Amino acid sequence: MTQESKTWMLYGANGFTGKLIAKEAKRRGMSVVLAGRTLDKIKPLAEELNLPYEIFSLSSIETIKEKIGNCRLVLLCAGPFSKTSSPMVKACLELGIAYLDITGEIEVLDNVLSLDKEAKKRGSVLIPGVGFDVVPSDCLAKILGDNLPGASELTLAFSGEATLSPGTTKTMVENLPKGGKIRREGKLKSIPAFSLFREIPFGRTSVFCNAIPWGDVASAYYSTQIPNITVYVPTPRWVGLFKNPIKVIAPILAHQKVQNFLMNQIDKRVKGPSEEQQKKSRMLLWGEVKSTKSKKVASLEVPEGYHLTMLTALASVEKVLMGEVSPGSYTPSMAFGSRFIEEFTDKPISIQE
Repeated sequence: MTQESKTWMLYGANGFTGKLIAKEAKRRGMSVVLAGRTLDKIKPLAEELNLPYEIFSLSSIETIKEKIGNCRLVLLCAGPFSKTSSPMVKACLELGIAYLDITGEIEVLDNVLSLDKEAKKRGSVLIPGVGFDVVPSDCLAKILGDNLPGASELTLAFSGEATLSPGTTKTMVENLPKGGKIRREGKLKSIPAFSLFREIPFGRTSVFCNAIPWGDVASAYYSTQIPNITVYVPTPRWVGLFKNPIKVIAPILAHQKVQNFLMNQIDKRVKGPSEEQQKKSRMLLWGEVKSTKSKKVASLEVPEGYHLTMLTALASVEKVLMGEVSPGSYTPSMAFGSRFIEEFTDKPISIQE
């Protein structure tokens, strides 16, 4: 395979995670084209790294096809993915090239993963969620499901020293008024934010947690076919004293002027984790599967989320470019195996009864 045939595009290279990926791709000597919507954000990074670049919006499928036509793969890192994923996926399918992204948005994951037949017909590989959202939890879910065939319930949780990037913070603020999501009897179900709680054992410590609309509510269903899925993160215990606290302020948060104000404040104040935080911080994941007669529990420790996203996204790109994945639409564990995450951590997944 020639170097030219390995050329791929990183769209959204100017974002916090995009920059991490771009710099590491350059260090690895990968043939990558940096891309995004804004010249004054992409060009300085491209010049710094001495990499080619393209500037285009995602408003026209024909324009997208023209810009990505010489690439074998696109890694989408520009959010919100609810607005960016669909046109990029459509263009990639029409050209028969690979599409990967780092989304954790349930509707986006569900949409891309539903396109398996189309992807096979077109000769495209589609793999959404190749970052911290959702590689480690997806692999954990797949291992648990494989160890308890016929499981009817999957619960996942994660905790750690998380410092959010501007993009992630914006997505959270945008989605907060919409409430949460769980999966019940195979169907996605909306629930009010901060309305479902559980104590989760992280190591020897029991932590009060709240159900959130994490990507695995979509992706883990495709990986495991388990019909009931809930994902939790730690939350202050006092939140559980109030019934549907977000319901009161949701209409205010949803107002466009309020959203615009909050987005501007995020741009000014949220910087993301430092390089030192990325190197030192760890994330803990926990999972449980249940059937009518049994249950199994597993845990996993991984690097800090943004650093891990850089590692897993680039590994995913490399594997697809090397032809390790046949055309179709996949979760990370379906594409690369349930032990994929163990390439990035010193501690293997441990399973207990």
